[in-house]
Amino acid sequence: MITNYQKGMVHKMKKTLSGLLAIALCCTMFAGCKSTDDSTAELPTLPPVTEEETTAETEVPEVTTTEQTTTTEKETTTEEESESEEETTTEEETTTEEETTTEEETTTEEETTATTAATTTAPPQTTTAPPATTTAPPATTTEATTITTVSVSADVTADDEPCVPVIVDIQNRYAYTQLNAEEQKLYADIVDAARHLRGRVSTNADSVTWHKVFSMVYNQEPQLFYLKSTSSPGKLKYLTGDRADIAQKWASMESVANSLVNTANTKSTTVEKLKVFHDYIVLNNGFAEDGGYNVSAYGGLCTGGLQCGGYAKTMQLLCDKAGIYSMVVIGIGNKGDSHAWNVVYCNGAYYNLDSTWDDPILKTPVANNLRYRYFLIPDAWIHNITHFNINELTLSDGTVIKMFTPPACTNTAANYYTIYGKLYNNQSEAETALYNEMIRTANAGMRVAEIRLSNKETYDAMKANLKTYSKWIKEAQTTNKVTTVGAACDDTLWVIEIDLAY
Repeated sequence: MITNYQKGMVHKMKKTLSGLLAIALCCTMFAGCKSTDDSTAELPTLPPVTEEETTAETEVPEVTTTEQTTTTEKETTTEEESESEEETTTEEETTTEEETTTEEETTTEEETTATTAATTTAPPQTTTAPPATTTAPPATTTEATTITTVSVSADVTADDEPCVPVIVDIQNRYAYTQLNAEEQKLYADIVDAARHLRGRVSTNADSVTWHKVFSMVYNQEPQLFYLKSTSSPGKLKYLTGDRADIAQKWASMESVANSLVNTANTKSTTVEKLKVFHDYIVLNNGFAEDGGYNVSAYGGLCTGGLQCGGYAKTMQLLCDKAGIYSMVVIGIGNKGDSHAWNVVYCNGAYYNLDSTWDDPILKTPVANNLRYRYFLIPDAWIHNITHFNINELTLSDGTVIKMFTPPACTNTAANYYTIYGKLYNNQSEAETALYNEMIRTANAGMRVAEIRLSNKETYDAMKANLKTYSKWIKEAQTTNKVTTVGAACDDTLWVIEIDLAY
């Protein structure tokens, strides 16, 4: 039988156990709250949500030229989905090779090109060249420093690996410095996307801003040789999407370019270095109407077929690698066709350098056919005389976009005829010099003998005597017998040119 004492002890034990259970429950609840707080504090920070494109693309006006060609080209995406897309190119080029884009596109869109457009006929060429100024403008920049780079390996396939190296920091580009902050960011974003072969650029830029900045990138960054001229806001296209192919082409370009730069570096002046580049480009290239890489530095260094943009970009790449400050300028020629050339910084002043118009571009190329009419010349000799619409891009709706105003070229001290002693004031000295030049040219087996006159009167007098000069050289005793003589004088630049054949 349980005694009253035992009942009392059981009752005390139950109360004690109840108290302990209550304490344990409180501890458990407290521990649970603490655990929740800790786990919440340790949650990783989520990345910002990117807003998907939800608005329909608006129609983009096209850039038009007098040689506009429309082609339907097959494009492939990185998802290996094919589509047919109509493109309008204004690059004076048509392409037969398959082009690739790295973004899936499901709409047919009109795209514009990065080159200038000729919408009107250029004014007639004048016959009197304005007097050249002799005072150089103050330099606004210093010559760019070349960055040592290495080629991209052919087996690189990672999306975060650039296809080509940086040659010149974009912040050292004259064109880049002329943009506002928003445009500079877009410029940098386009360059970065193109280096990584991306098909899209995140931007809120309007159509005019996009085409202005894209055109500047397309012309000023010659290492992006695979970038296609046609684009629409936020979208890039390429001549090839094969990274191994790009790496191989870049390696070929660097091999030629480095060899030329090494040769140029043996020269003591910037003028001589530029002459090395000029002579190579002129002697190793001709005009090419077909598409592909004819508007790129790859064409100028590796294939030999170019349009004016290819001449200018090839010069740009060589200047970049040699540390010579330069830029590509676009416009239209005196026949209304699109054109491109360079402005370079040499001996403390800016000069125009047009290697395209120094190339005779004969149907049958002639070795050693070199001339220097457009080698380091001032604006006064060409602006609105033979070269028009300086750095203007005209869209198909008539919108004219001004890229940037190139630095003024007002000096003649580094001009070819001045620096090599081929500029003359009077007829007697000029004729003696021309006879000597023809003899030197014939003995060397070269094609062109040329001098420049400082005034139109002397030029006109010498031009009237071309038959006398031609007869004289054919009868002269030279290492290579001259059989045919032609003349290609320039009424604007006052250049007397005698062309020899053997």
